[in-house]
Amino acid sequence: MVTRQDEKSMTRMWMTALLLPLSLFFLAVYPEPLRAATCVDISRTLSLNTKGTDVSALQEFLRDNAGYAGAITGNFGPLTRAAVGTWQIQKGIVANSSTAGYGQVGPKTRAAMRCSAVPSTTSPSTGSGQSLEALKAEVVRLVGVLNSLLTARGLPLVHVPTFAPAPKLAQVPRAQVGGGSAAPTISVSAPPPAPSPRLAPPPAPSILPPAPSPSQIPDLKITYGAVGDGITDDTDAWQRAVADASVSTLYVPPGTYRLRDTATLASSKTIYGVGASSRLLYVQNGGTPRSLLVFERGSSTSTLKDIYIDYDVPGSPRGGDSLGPNIIFASQRERGAISDITVEGIEIYAHDAQVNGITLDSVDGARVRGNYIHDIYGQGIMVSGADFVVVSKNRVERYHRDWAGIWCIGEARDVVIDSNIVDGSNQYLHNTGAGISCRGVGGQRLSNISITNNTYVGVPNNNTYSAAIILFEADNSRVIGNHTSGGGEGLAIASNTNTIVSGNMIEKAGVNGFDGCNPGDTITNNVFSGEGYTQIGIVSHYCGPGHTVIADNKIIGILSYGIARAHGGGLGSYEVYGNEIRFDPSATNGSAGIYVRDAGKISIRNNVIDGTNQNARHGINWIDSSDGVIEANTIRNFFLTGILVEASYTTIENLIVKNNTYSNNRTGNLESIGIYGEGVIFL
Repeated sequence: MVTRQDEKSMTRMWMTALLLPLSLFFLAVYPEPLRAATCVDISRTLSLNTKGTDVSALQEFLRDNAGYAGAITGNFGPLTRAAVGTWQIQKGIVANSSTAGYGQVGPKTRAAMRCSAVPSTTSPSTGSGQSLEALKAEVVRLVGVLNSLLTARGLPLVHVPTFAPAPKLAQVPRAQVGGGSAAPTISVSAPPPAPSPRLAPPPAPSILPPAPSPSQIPDLKITYGAVGDGITDDTDAWQRAVADASVSTLYVPPGTYRLRDTATLASSKTIYGVGASSRLLYVQNGGTPRSLLVFERGSSTSTLKDIYIDYDVPGSPRGGDSLGPNIIFASQRERGAISDITVEGIEIYAHDAQVNGITLDSVDGARVRGNYIHDIYGQGIMVSGADFVVVSKNRVERYHRDWAGIWCIGEARDVVIDSNIVDGSNQYLHNTGAGISCRGVGGQRLSNISITNNTYVGVPNNNTYSAAIILFEADNSRVIGNHTSGGGEGLAIASNTNTIVSGNMIEKAGVNGFDGCNPGDTITNNVFSGEGYTQIGIVSHYCGPGHTVIADNKIIGILSYGIARAHGGGLGSYEVYGNEIRFDPSATNGSAGIYVRDAGKISIRNNVIDGTNQNARHGINWIDSSDGVIEANTIRNFFLTGILVEASYTTIENLIVKNNTYSNNRTGNLESIGIYGEGVIFL
């Protein structure tokens, strides 16, 4: 039975189909302001980390032609590379992400993007195709066809346009005014007479196909027979709809669809609903929970969007260290077998089941954005061994204590985790998991990981495994602009190389603001605000060779140490400069503003170190380390000495202490203990 609502839907479809040529007509007449960029001229090869105005032009081109959703920055990053790869695959330049040249703008890609390679649009008034007058006549005819359809359905008609004759341009010379050119004088013929109020529509041509029946609409209810009343079992309809490879779009209309088993997607498809009203209620009576939706080989370029998943598995087992199944799961255990997956606008309420929310395993290119995952005895979002994945603007809360709100593991590469909110304040069993955790596993290292602009809220505690952000065994990665509050550690970043840690706000970490050791780290312009909770602002220990910079950080409200560099085995080199370190007024037995022990070559310059009411012992405590400079620091308000140099187990050599400023240090400004070798100078 065709309802009134069905008729309105079909009418909208036909109106869209008939008005599309009208839109194309106006694009032809007024092309410049309406068209997106269709070409770009680039004169050099562009690849990851290339910068310049030509990269900005490329990003604008990709925004209009390849779905690039990032900012126009002029910096060729992972998002730009992924968009280039998408465009290359569309144009047949590369077959997939494994093809040589994927994501790189080389000679072949530049030639295809070049404006001379894009056919020009001929003016409708002078071109060799259909004339402007013929186009006007076609517009009138199409409006007439539309009116006949509207009449048949008892709907109001649209106005049939009339067109004025083409204006005549007088041939007049251009006058030079202020260095520019005056506009030519135009003489226009008299305006046309006002159109009649309504013209009878011409009969519809016989070439039009009949209107589609409801059974042809890819709709979970109409096409596949789901009921959506929350009581009837709609599992069969859901599985058939997802598995149907003959349609590329599946609409999940408002309703509650009761499901009990997994559906498998093996073709390219967009599955979408209208948000909370499109509810998939997964109810499984006992046993190990199963996935609701699995993306398998063949499901590349698929989207799941705007659906509410109510995952209720009463009596499902909980506990132990094993990960549960995944509610939404994309995996083939073969790198690149699935690509270009989007999961957007999904809410998952897991009723404390031991499952993971959204998992991407070995996927090549994916977007997980704007989802809300909560009450889950597992992890909210997991990325494992995947490439070119963007996890952005999601919210995860009330998740399992031993795991993470967002987790990336294995040999993941080019992953962006940006602008997410992870609320660990109500994690199960006392908040001992992580907010965002990225780590290599079994010798597989991460590469090019960006953790930026995220927010973590937790409870301060003394468990070092409860970190707001963890980055472990990663190369060439960035932790920038994040805001965390609570947890055992703010940033736990270790066993990495060349990590940039900058612009983060770390508050109320229960143990350390930053804990790690990574050759080549740059730790700059961060704020570590302990507020009487944090023991150490920045701790770096057991490091290997490499050069690390700790500069221009603000470390305030700490209890034990500001910056601690210890047990390095004499390896590596450090620059520590421009930092502000201030102890919390509640500190009763603070140790040192900067603590160095058994470390490599270190330069400590131009830092301001304040013991705050003499609540800490030393401004700088230097122990058993050679090859260093302590210069031009301001040290004040310490219970004992401003600087204490100790040679406890070894001879200190090549140390220069000079031009430091001291005030209000109770027992002295500079003290040295032990045996010193050559090159030790105190000024």
